Amino acid sequence: MSQSEALTALFRRFEHASKRGDFLKPKKRAEADWRAFAESLGAEFFEEVRQSQKAPTLMHEPPRRLMADLT
Repeated sequence: MSQSEALTALFRRFEHASKRGDFLKPKKRAEADWRAFAESLGAEFFEEVRQSQKAPTLMHEPPRRLMADLT
């Protein structure tokens, strides 16, 4: 499988999971509702990630905008 085919397959799985989990914003185009997704993980998840120190940048400086939104 080529890298582009692997990326396409991964994107399809992610999009399907987002739709099934009701993590898409109610708009005409598909847009992830990251706030709803993060809230569904629960405080315990974020506390465990924080204590593990596996993702300090994401915990202390989370992304706020997509680069595509800046153009």
